[in-house]
This record gives sequence, structure tokens and C-alpha cells, in this order.
Amino acid sequence: MRTCERRHPSDRYNATMRNVAPMMILLLLSGYALRAGAQTPQSGLLVDERFESDLAAWSRVNAGRIEIVADPATPDNHVIQLTPEKGEYTHAIYKASRDWSHLRIEGRFLFPTEGDGYLGLIYNYQERDGRKDFGCIYVKSNGNYIRVSPHHDGNPSWRLYEELKVELTGARRIEVGDWYQFRLDVVGHRAQLFLVDMETPILTFDWLHDHGAFGLEARPGGGAPVWVDDLKVTQLDERDDPGPPTELAGQPTELLTGWEIQGPFDEAEARPNEAGIKHLDETGWRDKSTDERGAVIAALDFDINSSPHSIVYLRTNVSSPKMVARQLALCTANRMQIWVNGEYLAEVEPTNYIWSDFPTNPAHTGTRLDIELRPGENEIVIRLDGGRFAGGGFFAALISGD
Repeated sequence: MRTCERRHPSDRYNATMRNVAPMMILLLLSGYALRAGAQTPQSGLLVDERFESDLAAWSRVNAGRIEIVADPATPDNHVIQLTPEKGEYTHAIYKASRDWSHLRIEGRFLFPTEGDGYLGLIYNYQERDGRKDFGCIYVKSNGNYIRVSPHHDGNPSWRLYEELKVELTGARRIEVGDWYQFRLDVVGHRAQLFLVDMETPILTFDWLHDHGAFGLEARPGGGAPVWVDDLKVTQLDERDDPGPPTELAGQPTELLTGWEIQGPFDEAEARPNEAGIKHLDETGWRDKSTDERGAVIAALDFDINSSPHSIVYLRTNVSSPKMVARQLALCTANRMQIWVNGEYLAEVEPTNYIWSDFPTNPAHTGTRLDIELRPGENEIVIRLDGGRFAGGGFFAALISGD
């Protein structure tokens, strides 16, 4: 005879939860995996884009100038064509890749006509607070070179990296109508470009962000289109080290690298030129690191396209044991005004490019200003105007006044 045992309601609840709990945990883990997958896609082939149907997977800026066209040499094959427009951005961002990282992007490109053709390879694209920031390495057709030009708030910065311009020669030399294979490996914030030779990189470059979308750009120029086809993207591992960055010019010991920054401001807030710097808030300064060359990349701090706040102030302090004459040497891609120990000194016009060897290389002299250092600490303040296309930085040094 079986005894019928009555159970407390809490016992039934606990028994149910013993059965349900593992299922809930699995569901939670699955949800987490899906969310994590948006940031770190699964290994293997992520994109296989032949451009044979439509561009629904792409977000296009200046969409009327980005289209699928037939290759006349093989009419059954279609490619994406990007045609630049002077003064206008023309680029396509792969929608699903907004939070991706550690990617290999490979494909082939062709310039179908003579003229100023540009293909920009976009990586680690991010949008925040109205800004659009992304790394970019581009190929120039009739100039036959590669150049880095990361975009800060949409503004390119190729004037800051003339040292990373690489001439294309031999099998890499661009000929109109020929297809060229490319590969861009992006691991974290480091990108490495290969062209034709998939074993030897052309250059390796570090940028700001370590994840984001990839895309294609036709840089504003003379209007010559560029074709891209057979685009594949595969997942890399963060341990897939792309190697050290391309070696840059040595940093002279005279460079001023200990900076603080304040801003950005608009024109009304910034009070330009001799109007003074008394409006600056002493508590508003924050540290500003230079890059590995010793350059101040103020483009990271300007708001060029997202707002009218395109002015920043920078300051550094220099110690001197006695009264001494020196020269403040500057190589800047943006207009600036200078104060020394609270006194207005001068306005400096920009140069086409900035060079870290400008204190010693007569071909890259920049600007020299005579100053007098007093005993103790000396404050140098720079007002930098960000409103210049492809600018956003400078080098500064103190050199002998002789």
C-alpha cells in the first residue's frame, strides 16, 4: 500500500525551478553570445560580396554616385563603382560591421578611366555624438602612391602623415584598366596594407579606435571612378599580430611633448588673436599626449563637421635656469596664435605638411619665432584653428636662438 505524501507548495516550486533553471541559463547564455557576436563575429568567412544583385547591405553617403555596373570586358560580371564628387564625401559602409574587430578585408580594384582616381579603404569606422571617425588608407591612381588619411569628425588628415606616403613601383604601379589585388589586415587599432604581393606589406599604421565598421571611399578629386569586386572579409584573432608600424623619422630631442589642452570652442568663445587668453578656465586643462613621432594630433579634439567648435588651446611649460634667448620652432598644418608668459607673440600660418625633422632639416623648416625665457617656469600657449581641410596637428620645438 502506497502512502500518498502531501507536498508543500514551496516543494513543487523548487522542483519546477530545478527543471527550468538549466533552460533559463542556456537562454541567457545564448542571448549573451548573440550580443557578444555583434562585437566579435564568429571565426571564418564573414562577408563574400560579389556585387551581383544590390547594395542593400551597404550604408551609402552620396548614394547616387555609388552603384553596381557591368564590367564591359566580362558583361556577366558586376562591380561596385564609386565616383567621387568635388567637395562631397562618397563612401559606402558595410552595415553589419559597426562593432566588428580583428578583420582581414581583401578584394580587387580597378581604375577604369584616366584622371585623379582614389580608392580609400575605411576601417574601424565609428559614429558618436554626431562625429564620424575612421581610419583610412587610400590608393592614388595617376599619382601611383599609397597614403594614410584617417578622418577625424569627417575631416581627413593626410597633411599630418606625409612620412607615410609610399610610392607604387614595379608590379604595384597602377595602370588604368588593370585589376589589382589588395588585402587590409586590421587587428585592434593597427592596420596593415598589402597590394599585389600578399606576403609583403606596403605599410602598417596605428590609429585611434580598435573596432568599428569597414567600408570603401572615393576621395574627392577629379571625378575619376573606381571599381571594386570580389570582396571577402574573414575574422582574425587578436593574437594575429600584423607587425610593428612602418618606421617613421626619428624624433628630435628638442620637440615639446608635454602638453595640456582646453576646448573645443567656437569662434565667439575662443576670442581670437590679441584679444587674450584670460577667459580660459584654469581648471579646464587636461593632458594631451603626442603620437609616437611627438606630433600633437589636435584633430582628435576639434569638432569640424558635427559642430562649430573648431578651436582648441594648448599649453606647455618650459624651465630655464636663467634669462636666455631661444627660438620657438613650429611646423603646423593649421593656423595658430602664440602667447609666451601671458604676452601675445605672433600668428603662424600653416604649411602643407608637418615633419618631425623640421628643427634640423632645411627642407622642412616651418616657422621660427624669437622668444626670451625667464628664470624658472615659462608658459607657452597656442590657439589652434581647426577649420582647415586635411589638417589637424603640429610639431613644436625649442632650439638655440643663435
